[in-house]
Amino acid sequence: MTWPGQEEVIFSLKTFVAAIAALWVAFWFDLSQPIWAMFTVYIVMQPASGAVRSKAWYRGLGTLIGAMLALGLIGVLADVPAALFLLVGALVLGCNFLFLIDPMPRGYTYGLIGVNLLVVALTALPALESAFDTAMVRSEEILLGVICAVLADSLFFPRPAGRLLNHEVGSWLDRAGALTRAALAGQVADADSHRALGRLAFDAAALDSLSEHVTYDSVAVRPDPRVVRLLHTRMLRLISLIFAAEAWLLTLRTELREPRTDAAIAALGEWAEALPDCAPERSARLRRSLAVFQREAGRRDTDRRDAGQDRSREVALGSIGLLLATLVEVWDDCILLQRAIIDAAPLPEGLREAARAGNFSIPYADPLRAALVLLPTGLSFLLIFVYWTATGWDQGSTAALCSMTVGLYVGANVAPVARARRIAWVYLVSGALVLIYQFAVLPAIDGFPLLVFALGVLLLPIGLFIPITSGTALLLALLALLQFGLQPTYEYQFAPTLERHLGMASGAALSAVMAAILSVPNPAWTVRHLRRVGWSQLGAIAAGRSRPSREDYTRRALDRFAAIAGNC
Repeated sequence: MTWPGQEEVIFSLKTFVAAIAALWVAFWFDLSQPIWAMFTVYIVMQPASGAVRSKAWYRGLGTLIGAMLALGLIGVLADVPAALFLLVGALVLGCNFLFLIDPMPRGYTYGLIGVNLLVVALTALPALESAFDTAMVRSEEILLGVICAVLADSLFFPRPAGRLLNHEVGSWLDRAGALTRAALAGQVADADSHRALGRLAFDAAALDSLSEHVTYDSVAVRPDPRVVRLLHTRMLRLISLIFAAEAWLLTLRTELREPRTDAAIAALGEWAEALPDCAPERSARLRRSLAVFQREAGRRDTDRRDAGQDRSREVALGSIGLLLATLVEVWDDCILLQRAIIDAAPLPEGLREAARAGNFSIPYADPLRAALVLLPTGLSFLLIFVYWTATGWDQGSTAALCSMTVGLYVGANVAPVARARRIAWVYLVSGALVLIYQFAVLPAIDGFPLLVFALGVLLLPIGLFIPITSGTALLLALLALLQFGLQPTYEYQFAPTLERHLGMASGAALSAVMAAILSVPNPAWTVRHLRRVGWSQLGAIAAGRSRPSREDYTRRALDRFAAIAGNC
């Protein structure tokens, strides 16, 4: 287990300071739901400053659009609450679908439009005349939380996303260099090495989002996101070449062994020892030595006196020489692109043109998987709607809201069922903590300083683990805050509070149960599906039904490879 260090302590402290500042301002202006401001701070705050600013921008934009959309729908369908309930659910599912198929940071806007539409419309459903007040208060408090998060991150130990990007790229190239050396030595056939290669693919894909966050850094020099995207594509090509290099060299060592192959293997080994800091001159010499295979193959192929077997041997040597030269070339590209990102070093003409004119669409996201992820959420929403219609359950809107929110959080994970189970357990823990606070701790608090101390006892330790856990600590903080109803004056009543908690728990549990029952998509299904998609596209190309450019096909194939790696 990874334990918090200095950076995690700083993150937890500045997040808590921003949340308390937002709570104090909300109390000062007597806003009706101050907990939304604290909740927003914990959502927006990220380890990298650029990510804080980008998430703040997209959250604020999505909040305002969602609120306006909710008010428009309520104005049209105020007399038909059942139709409003269903239409809101359909629109939210549509927004979530767009969020799932756009993995770049801007996709967060779609999710927030859906969430705010859901909160404003369904929270106001029992009394639609309060919808405008709900929309105004929610927008004010979310914008308050956004401002407090950005100010706290800017004033207290900001961490530019560019610095994090540089560290991640350097770490990635170090690991890739070690795997390249292992491949050239014939040591990547084991399962651990295959998992390491898959991890490299998954981490390379994560650089796309980080490169978008870098554009929001308040620093003088920012790397070009297109250069980072080009580096991402070169990284994925490098992984496939590393994976195949061992097989090529095994053929050179056994079936095609001769003095020149032994010399080439030795030269490759010496070159790999210097990675990832190999000098361009050494790489150029190595590529020239590997090109001898191709020239020799060309001469032998035109010599009619050679036997067919000899020609096949030389063609095989030429092909392997070309592939190994490509490995060296892609490594050179990665090193040059890294220097352009870290040191703003000029790129050679070829790479500069590739970064300028390349068709860099968003990373691959599968629409079928997104639809299947949302299926249990949609079914649970419909079940809640039917029960609400039949019984008039006053917590129906709360349950539907929680069901949709959980569905969105679950769907963003590669293993939705496992994530749904985690939510159920974390919800139980957070619910128990909140009940203790609401009925044992908060009644004894007199004054804001004591309230800050009591909240710090709960939130500061949780904040330490937010940057180093895969969402569990953040989920615990968010669910705890979501269930709080902090007000300047303590006004809790046990029965209404318990009913609200049960409504939230019902919606969350229903989404989790439906996800477990359907159990698709899961990582195994996703891998099989992505493989079928790849074979289907190859079949369409072979049959002439599809004619993508080589660049487009390579980009999408590599993106699918990264997606498969993330599910393995």
